[in-house]
Amino acid sequence: MKRVFLLVLCFGLFGHPVSAFSQEKQVVGWLETVRLCPEDLTFTAKIDTGAKTSSLRANHIEIFDRNGEQWVRFEVTDRRKRTVVFELKRIRISKIKNSNNSSNERPTVGLRFCIGKLFVDAEVNLTERPGFNYPLLLGRRLLSDRFLVDPSAKFTMKPVCNTSCKP
Repeated sequence: MKRVFLLVLCFGLFGHPVSAFSQEKQVVGWLETVRLCPEDLTFTAKIDTGAKTSSLRANHIEIFDRNGEQWVRFEVTDRRKRTVVFELKRIRISKIKNSNNSSNERPTVGLRFCIGKLFVDAEVNLTERPGFNYPLLLGRRLLSDRFLVDPSAKFTMKPVCNTSCKP
């Protein structure tokens, strides 16, 4: 019985060595330090496998028209208390279900993050959520095919993309 367990552990359920999965994907803990590019803002992000999309705490969220397209203006403050005003094209409106089964709509924009050694482009919905402990939640869409989550770990890596935060 022990041999069967070890074979399953070493080769996984599909005949691939388990180590092959970890070579392809970075391991992240339930909390990680992340940089928002190119403004070089730094956040503590909660890795949230229960959320489909990522979410960023923003202030003064305003949707406006620019050349016939909808854009979003908002402010973001990082953990060093630096505040930056963004104006980005709105990708869509996300309908977010809350834990009490109600839902609300949030504007979604495209942002680039530095996580470990990787630049990651992601759709992020914006919310004014002052009561939450972490200003940035990284959801399954961002994590998928890039990261493995170790819920017993935190701060497993530092964002080490180049200093200008540009690829």
